[in-house]
Amino acid sequence: MKKAAAEIEIRRYGDQAASHAHDHHQLVLPLAGALEMEVAGQGGRVVGLRAAAIPGGEAHSFLGTDENAFLIVDISNSDSSLPLSDGRRFWEIAAERPFFDFDLEMAGHLAFVASAVRAAPITGMRATVASEMILDGLARRAGLERPRLPEQVSKAVRLIETCASAPLSVADIARAAGLSSSRLHARFRSATGMSPMRYLAMERLRRAAFLLETTDFQVAQIAREAGYSDQSAFTRAFRRETGHTPQKHRDRRREKELRHKLR
Repeated sequence: MKKAAAEIEIRRYGDQAASHAHDHHQLVLPLAGALEMEVAGQGGRVVGLRAAAIPGGEAHSFLGTDENAFLIVDISNSDSSLPLSDGRRFWEIAAERPFFDFDLEMAGHLAFVASAVRAAPITGMRATVASEMILDGLARRAGLERPRLPEQVSKAVRLIETCASAPLSVADIARAAGLSSSRLHARFRSATGMSPMRYLAMERLRRAAFLLETTDFQVAQIAREAGYSDQSAFTRAFRRETGHTPQKHRDRRREKELRHKLR
């Protein structure tokens, strides 16, 4: 089974020093108190408006002080089929400069995410979307804004994201972009790293996963809403990309929420 692209939770740390390393990337974002850290040989303090970004594989040590709480965002470093936006440049910078400052606007957003986590764990597509927003916010404040897509590719992306449930063809997308199908394919792949139809498939899966996690719609209805021809086609696609069926995805999500409520 493929690992989820992202997971978000609140953690508290004791006053005993500890150290470890893990394959996934991690953001450590302060909510209360302070955390003394050393990442890749650099010391720093996560407190107030300062966060830590730990690239996958980097050894790090940590020590909590006083009463503390931190929003922890774990981001898969594997080749996920439901990927986060490309943040490779951010993690390259983090390997050299793991501590990042942010502002009060970002702090307000983190408080909002933390309140949602306290009500129920954020997993699956909701965690992926929330972590993308946090990562993008930190990247912008570090001067690492994502380059804008070329105009013709941007038009294609807008059509896919707006009309993912429609039976779009490469010709439809190329027409919206004002390009031939072959030019669209080349320019789209160069700008996004995938073909237009792969992007469409991922958008449909994102939409379906979100509906599975946030609604009580029947799986057949979700298949239609996400743009699949029938429930069987949806189930095959979802299993191929995530390793389990849509119903299993929903059941796992609800089991995790129940465990959280029973704590």
